[in-house]
Amino acid sequence: MKTILKWLKKILLVCRNVVYFSVFFVLFIISYMVFLWLFLYVMSWNKPNVAEETSPDGKYRVVFQEREAPDWPFGSAHARVILYEGSQVIERFDEDFANDGGHFSEYNYSVYWKEDEVAINFFGEGDPIQRVIPLED
Repeated sequence: MKTILKWLKKILLVCRNVVYFSVFFVLFIISYMVFLWLFLYVMSWNKPNVAEETSPDGKYRVVFQEREAPDWPFGSAHARVILYEGSQVIERFDEDFANDGGHFSEYNYSVYWKEDEVAINFFGEGDPIQRVIPLED
């Protein structure tokens, strides 16, 4: 009878250890997935606004974002431009321009509001790039 109890204790001990290991393993996998998601969010999906410009009548606004880190060592900067009318997106486009490896900043663009269009100039170390977007009425 004692040998059966010893074996039962050993079996219960092994079962307990398997359960502990399983719980630890599941928690580790969940922690890893959360860390991976946060890393990808910060590196890929989180696009902080660099600047925002509003039309003189307050109807339109242009939001500038840095899409990703500039090409290393002396490459292009990557910008995303979103034009809103109120809260509705009218136009969205990406622009790459030579900036000698520098980040996209408020010093790399200018905005000119006209009656029926907005002109956006990008400039860095190369020739300026101009995009003209018609405004909808």
